Amino acid sequence: MVGFTIGVVIKLCNLQCKCKPQIRIGKVFNLEDIAEACRLMDSNAANGKIVVLA
Repeated sequence: MVGFTIGVVIKLCNLQCKCKPQIRIGKVFNLEDIAEACRLMDSNAANGKIVVLA
């Protein structure tokens, strides 16, 4: 079972002071899909941070 939904992850990432840049979420994976997340990271095609939910 995933502890956070994607909406919660994005809200947590965007809770920053105004002087800091926004964090761009490229893709969110469940832990079961860690191999796919690693392939995406190796390809440099995420266009943002890769988040793995445990």
